[in-house]
Amino acid sequence: MDKKYYWARVEHYRQKARESYYRNKEYHQKYWKEHPEKRRNADLKNRYGITSEEYIKLYEKQQGKCLICGRPQEELKSKLAVDHCHKTKIIRGLLCRTCNAHLGWHEKWIDKIENYLKNN
Repeated sequence: MDKKYYWARVEHYRQKARESYYRNKEYHQKYWKEHPEKRRNADLKNRYGITSEEYIKLYEKQQGKCLICGRPQEELKSKLAVDHCHKTKIIRGLLCRTCNAHLGWHEKWIDKIENYLKNN
């Protein structure tokens, strides 16, 4: 399918996809519950452009620890998050949820904080 043709009708295709999903919602929910590894792999691929194998390589390279605070995966309630630059999409490493959230907050506000410190 031609990209121009698709993008000219993108809302139509999105609506068709939504309708298909809701018609088969129970099937999809059951499938993802039965195949969590496929869901994880699809999620990694869609969000960050990496596979589960690439995530595992990063995990092993970091010895299963957060790059910032160094806490091991065993101490955490959830898997290490993939930290990436939202502008360039470059993956920086794996972080615990706490460090990832703090880093995101600081990235959002760093310019305002620096401006405040310069002027006061």
